[in-house]
Amino acid sequence: MPVIHWVCARARPGRLWIGLNLIMKWLFCNFTGMKEVLSTFLSFLISSALYAQKDMDLTQDQFPSAPDQVLQLESPLFEDSPLDFTLQQLQLPAGFDLKAGLVIESKTATHYHYTITYKGTAVYGSDVHTIVSRNGQQVNRIIRTQLPSLLATEESFPAPIADRIRTQQGADQVQTDEKVWVISENRLIPARKVEIATENKLHEEVIYTDNGPLYTIDKIKRHHMAGSNDTTVTGYVFEPDPLTTAQVNYGPPFIDNNDADILALNTQRKLKSFTATYENGMFILKNDFVEISDMDSPNLAPVTSTTGQFNYTRSQAGFEDVNVIYHISNHKQHLDALGFANLPGYTIHVDPHALNGGDNSYFNTSFQPYRILMGEGGVDDAEDADVIVHEYMHAYVLAATGNNNGSIERNTIEESLGDYFAASYSRSINNFNKEQVFSWDGHNEYWNGRMVESTKNYTQLNFSSNIYAHTDIFASALMEIYGLLGRNTTDEMVMEAIFSLSQNTTMPQMAMFVVEADQALNGGVNRKIIVDAFARRNILDISIGLDEVNSGELAISGTYEFAHGGQLRISSPEVNISGYSIYNLSGKPLENKNLSESVSGISISSDKLVSGLYLVKVYLENGLSTTYKVSRF
Repeated sequence: MPVIHWVCARARPGRLWIGLNLIMKWLFCNFTGMKEVLSTFLSFLISSALYAQKDMDLTQDQFPSAPDQVLQLESPLFEDSPLDFTLQQLQLPAGFDLKAGLVIESKTATHYHYTITYKGTAVYGSDVHTIVSRNGQQVNRIIRTQLPSLLATEESFPAPIADRIRTQQGADQVQTDEKVWVISENRLIPARKVEIATENKLHEEVIYTDNGPLYTIDKIKRHHMAGSNDTTVTGYVFEPDPLTTAQVNYGPPFIDNNDADILALNTQRKLKSFTATYENGMFILKNDFVEISDMDSPNLAPVTSTTGQFNYTRSQAGFEDVNVIYHISNHKQHLDALGFANLPGYTIHVDPHALNGGDNSYFNTSFQPYRILMGEGGVDDAEDADVIVHEYMHAYVLAATGNNNGSIERNTIEESLGDYFAASYSRSINNFNKEQVFSWDGHNEYWNGRMVESTKNYTQLNFSSNIYAHTDIFASALMEIYGLLGRNTTDEMVMEAIFSLSQNTTMPQMAMFVVEADQALNGGVNRKIIVDAFARRNILDISIGLDEVNSGELAISGTYEFAHGGQLRISSPEVNISGYSIYNLSGKPLENKNLSESVSGISISSDKLVSGLYLVKVYLENGLSTTYKVSRF
């Protein structure tokens, strides 16, 4: 299928939209309480005409919010609640507060999410995320949206016009209509947020002020652009797809041919066991993880069986039904075994025959139950395990973070994560074409598919519109790590990192979340491999890796004293020391010391460092360097 990003909003011809670059200043507090002002740019589209009684012209745009600030704390909670501790650390200006949201546990921490409010009304796109160690005694870090430095000059919120927006956009219902603050021209301004939806078709948020519409956010996630009644049954599936198992590329006789029963394709089916539900003398395709449902046209009821055998060929609709329940169940059991059984927290409903035969698939949260709709245009999406796993991972991201929307770069990261887990799943079965994702559904005359190998340079990328344009760079770094550490270790670290994904996360920040997940899960033993993979694509700076060099008889002592506020002693009898640097685990330099004269030994004090892990990089006069990891209690 073609790689596209659907935009449900429609703009009528003749209406002028002006793109403005607004210089905005944001005030934030670091963990010592000091305040500083940063400058950043936010580009968005704003209407040139008042909406008055006219229909509103709407456009899709980047998520309207500020960059994230990551506060590395490693601080004890003492007797404070996470909310009280967070408020104390942030020192929010008068009028601002936090509203509690999602609380979710990962393997190593509990994650508390808050929305920033001003005078009791939410600031749209704001988020504060406090991460507390699983023992409940230490705050590891706070991720926060930076605040504007100027407050509202007037507080008259726009009149509600939700029904008019719903009618214009062709939506069936209004799900949310509420006051919000948005940040514009360096200040908070009053606005309204309207969330509209049509089941299986449309799900949008519209933000508008008295001056007209600001943003339309498309909330649909597309893949381009066992209980007491569970019983084991069997059925035929592609595992993961017919091209991978046959180890051939798309081409005759391995072609879709309108779902025909081609012998070469049917011989690639595998007979597999999975769990289903037995009710009233009938086996139905439902278990604790997934339920096959008919929710959209074409209306094809899910297949059932009286024998527990679901043996279909690819020309029969039941084949896609079985393929979906098998692969979602299999992937869910894998992530459960890694320690993430609390996600996504519900039974996902999937319609393998949806979207009027369209060539797309998406994860939709506009109606309960949350669902995946899969199109049948081109190669049926439900015949490719990559598509199934990719869409299912959107449910995991939503459950772990509480949101599925954000900046273009953040949404690109989410698509990259879906691609990574799809490729990881398929590669665990067969290595053929391991650099591809959507190997059967794409890479053919219908659409180009995507890749999980890339030599792109992050510093040269522009995240302006298409969230699928650069999925390959982040996914390729993860697949490089997979190639060295294996599926279980890499999947576990990436899953743990997902809990830190916020609405404005950048790729370097997400890469550091993977580094920190390794530290929490494995004591940091894989740090060099992880940093090297991201540094090769300039997502991270190689200097934060543990790239140790054997530079001779370099000796380190006093680690116990250093951990308790004393001196770390480093000596080099053969090659003199010319300087040193201290970094935190995010790669931020805390101290740089260039010696006026090279010496054979130095002492470094930890009395000004807070509790945590640090990197001490020692420079030698021959140009080499060695990095040590040390602790401060």
